[in-house]
Amino acid sequence: MALVTDGYYSFLIYNYGRMSWPNSYVKKLYLAGWNSGDNLNYFQFNASINVLNKPSKWIFRVDYKENIQAADLFIPFGTRLNDTLIAKSDSSHSEIIDTSDNNIRISHNHLLTSICINKNGFVSLNVPYLTHQGINKFPLKDTISMIGPFWANINLTLNGDVYYRIVDDEESLKLIENDVKLITDHFQTLWALVVTWYQVVPVDLNDKQYNNTFQLILTFDSNDYLYAIFNYDQMNSLVNLEKTNYAIGFSLELKDFNLNKNNFVQNSNVNKPGKYVFNLFKPSDYTKTHAKTTTSFNYNSDELSSSNTTDINKIFIIIIVLIAINSILNSVYWMRYCMKKRRNYSREMSILFKQDEHVQDSDRAELIQNGNSRI
Repeated sequence: MALVTDGYYSFLIYNYGRMSWPNSYVKKLYLAGWNSGDNLNYFQFNASINVLNKPSKWIFRVDYKENIQAADLFIPFGTRLNDTLIAKSDSSHSEIIDTSDNNIRISHNHLLTSICINKNGFVSLNVPYLTHQGINKFPLKDTISMIGPFWANINLTLNGDVYYRIVDDEESLKLIENDVKLITDHFQTLWALVVTWYQVVPVDLNDKQYNNTFQLILTFDSNDYLYAIFNYDQMNSLVNLEKTNYAIGFSLELKDFNLNKNNFVQNSNVNKPGKYVFNLFKPSDYTKTHAKTTTSFNYNSDELSSSNTTDINKIFIIIIVLIAINSILNSVYWMRYCMKKRRNYSREMSILFKQDEHVQDSDRAELIQNGNSRI
């Protein structure tokens, strides 16, 4: 047996020569395989695989399974990348992550000073949101800033894990940068947090087969814009929607958003099914598909608190156009009116001038006549 690693991938090698134990003895004591100790990565030779009486070699990749099975659109995650695991308990959440030194803005007036990650599919900003009340839809009644790619009541003790890390590897930073560039031309990752809910199960279903895997990335650049990326892989609880209570969106200081739940795993706002990218500093970007994409972004008007933004913008543009048209028509009307007045004035002056000439001619004739009579 050999265990080899390059610091990134790890492999287990089994080499078998001639195994001459009696079959009757082996059937009672023989066991071969491996177990990582995390209840996720393991393998056992079954009865149909005979490693006895013939030379053979077996090679297994044994680094963390989640890095292999998660969708290609995910940012790499797992303990091999030094991710931290959230403890498994009814009230499990991360320690407070201090971000006060990074000058990250969530609005023109407020900085992002801390982040708290909750097992229930959301992160809260600046003030931890640890309530066990029922799932709400955004916006929240409380003055809490939070982002929830899949806010549900999750039972970590049944199955799954929540991983998180501040990203420092170049591969992940570049992948995040490429994702954000799907909605903007200029972006360079200065800081990023990756949170992955891996095979977690909603309490409403309480069955391992209904596990979900999804991911949230928070990042910002030199322009101080804060971006959020939602990634979705296997969302198995959605086959039982009538028992699944959840919300997707965020609530950020007068900026609230609800993502339409209808087929959201196959939809996207960046033309990549299962991926959504948001500039949290620009509320107008929530409700539209970016110009660089072609896939429409589906919303429910009763779930999207800022859904009227686009319609309001359209109405505003229409009003401006109507005002401009009205101004042009008024200008044309006044020009025609002034020209008509000028023509009438010219006509009146011409008549007066002719009348004046006639009077002058009459006076002149009368003077000549008076002069002749005197002579």
